[in-house]
This record gives sequence, structure tokens and C-alpha cells, in this order.
Amino acid sequence: DEDRRHGYASSISLPLMSSGQAFGALSLHAEEPEAFTESAIEQYTDLANNLAYGVMALRTREERKRAESEIRQLNASLEKRVAERTIELVRSNDQLKQAEESIRKHGEQVQIHRDVVLELAHSDKSDLEKALQKICSLSAATLDVARVSYWSLQDNNSAIACEVLYLRNSESCDEQFKDPRLGFSDCPAYFEALASKRPIVA
Repeated sequence: DEDRRHGYASSISLPLMSSGQAFGALSLHAEEPEAFTESAIEQYTDLANNLAYGVMALRTREERKRAESEIRQLNASLEKRVAERTIELVRSNDQLKQAEESIRKHGEQVQIHRDVVLELAHSDKSDLEKALQKICSLSAATLDVARVSYWSLQDNNSAIACEVLYLRNSESCDEQFKDPRLGFSDCPAYFEALASKRPIVA
């Protein structure tokens, strides 16, 4: 399929949610097979939730203060979960060293995610396309994946269109891939998964 033709062995598409409804999706692609483990999916879902707030702030300036407050609450929740996991992992002496390394990396990742989201919340809102390109480029670097694309739902959620596709290897956006559309009839399972707010792993 399209991913394998471009050398990607695994991918995931995460719904971007606002007020309980999906308004788009964040697609990640990796060259390694089975790159998106359960823990990675949970981590990327947290990031997608944070980015969703950032995108909504870009769309509506008046909601910026509220979005930043909610982002800080999400970050506080993430840090609490990291602390809880730390306690659970440290209880296992056999896995102590592995747990310490995992906690360190996870903590660094949470810090990076928080810095990226806060940077996006304070970024220039006047040019939505450039802001989305920045979101995708920062996501690719932060998550260490090969490709990140931003898709928005259209036509009463019966179609989804790619607005930005960022390629990490070339450090640029692929303008030729811009605006492709996927209709409900092309892949009904995809839209049903988005509507049910489930991550889509391939």
C-alpha cells in the first residue's frame, strides 16, 4: 500500500478531539515494524490530546487562555501518572535499573511534550498553515518518527483531507501530497474508528 511504497513499516492515526467530537487526525509513520506499542500508543494519545487543544487555540484566539489552562491541567495529570508509575516500577527490585531508565526517558519525553505544546500555545496565530507545519515538524522530532501529517474532517465528517504532510528526513513539507481526500466510502472502518474516538494502528 501507500505506506510500504514509501518505506514505512508501521503507522498510527490518532483522532484529534474537541468537545467530545473528532475534528481531525494526527498520523504518524515509522520505518520500523510494530513501532507503536501499547505504551507508545498511550503516550502518543496523550500528545494528540494536547495538540488538539493547541490546534483549537490556533483556530479561535478567544479560547487561548482557556486552552493554555487546560494544557497545564493535562500536563499536571501526566506528571501525576508518571509519579504513580514510578512508585509501581520501583517496587520491583528485579526491574529496578530498567525502571529507572524508563522513568528517566519518560520524564524527559513528558517535559519535551510540555515544552512543545506550550510553545505552540504561544506561537503566532495569524498563519494557520505555518502553525500546522510547525506542529507536524515538532511532533516528528519529539516522537522520533519519519512522517507526521495533519488531517481535517470535512463535509459533515464524511471525508477527511490532508492539510500538511511533514517528512522528517528532508525536513520539509510535501506540497505534492497536499489536499488528498479520503471519503467514508473509501474506508468506512477508518471513519467509524474516528467517530468512536479510537486510535487506528496499522
